[in-house]
Amino acid sequence: MTSLISLLFFLGFYLLYSTSEKADLNLSSKLQASFHRKPILSKSMGLLLLLIVFVLLVLLKGLAAGLLTGFIILMIASGLIIILSPLKLMNIRIVSIILFFSIFLETVIS
Repeated sequence: MTSLISLLFFLGFYLLYSTSEKADLNLSSKLQASFHRKPILSKSMGLLLLLIVFVLLVLLKGLAAGLLTGFIILMIASGLIIILSPLKLMNIRIVSIILFFSIFLETVIS
């Protein structure tokens, strides 16, 4: 469950990052170009996704632990996106591999 919540944080912040005017965006990617063309829709979807994920974490872990976990995951996801996106290392394949590995570890450890 934590892996899927982390993915939703990642997607929410990626939507917000794709609407940035100052960031070095990879507009050759069809997905990021479509997010950049519709900034109002992308920003509202990104903020709504982040809000839903924070509410899910608070419901699952409690108020203090949920908010703390949410902010930690958000900082990690935002750092990865800001560092790896200009290097053009962000694509669906890499994110899928990381998600699969994370879900595998989560099920084995639990």
